[in-house]
Amino acid sequence: MTFAEFEKDALTILRGSPKEYQSSKKVTRTFCEACGSPLSYMSTDYPDKVEMPVGAFDNPEPLAPQVHIWTSRKPSWLLICDHLPQRD
Repeated sequence: MTFAEFEKDALTILRGSPKEYQSSKKVTRTFCEACGSPLSYMSTDYPDKVEMPVGAFDNPEPLAPQVHIWTSRKPSWLLICDHLPQRD
């Protein structure tokens, strides 16, 4: 899944109230109350950030990738064929 990361202060919810779920001691996730679509990932390790699945945006075009993360966990068959930074 591809996520876009933002400063929490930059996020404005225009309609509705996402439901929260604490999926682990450090992580809270939100999802759409009506359809269950994932909307955000927030970790206490970086409290000023929020990550959102790119598929949740009406127009993901401005959200071009800048880095690949968790590359140490990628399947062996997944090839990263660009020159973006990679973080284990």
